[in-house]
Amino acid sequence: MPKPKKMRKTQSKPKNAEKRASPASIPIAAVPHLFNEKILEWQEAQFKALKAIHEKLDEILVVLKEE
Repeated sequence: MPKPKKMRKTQSKPKNAEKRASPASIPIAAVPHLFNEKILEWQEAQFKALKAIHEKLDEILVVLKEE
């Protein structure tokens, strides 16, 4: 009769692992001041991008009016 295979012991996670989550796993919405800072950074980046597009379109418009 063959011997039964030995089961490996698995490392169990502590019951409070969810409570002791690392800061990286905390959703940014849970920390309002960080969330607001990220929104402001995003808005500033969007504004700069739209401003650059607007300036480029103005340059194109000037060239088209000259022709």
